[in-house]
Amino acid sequence: MKFGHPCPKCGGANIERFESVRSGGGPLSVGHFAADAFTLFSQFEAFVCQNCGYTEFYRT
Repeated sequence: MKFGHPCPKCGGANIERFESVRSGGGPLSVGHFAADAFTLFSQFEAFVCQNCGYTEFYRT
C-alpha cells in the first residue's frame, strides 16, 4: 500500500506515510499493538489510508 498504490481495503488513494519508527524507541501505540510487538523489526515505516484507517507496516 505504499504511495501510488490504492488501499486494499477501501480502494482509496489518500495514503499517508508516518516517519520511520524504531521499535522500543518510545511510547508508540498503534491500535492495540505496542512497540514491543515489533521487536522483530529494528525499524519500520507505517502507511495509513486516510479514508478508512487501514494500516500497513514495512520493515526498513
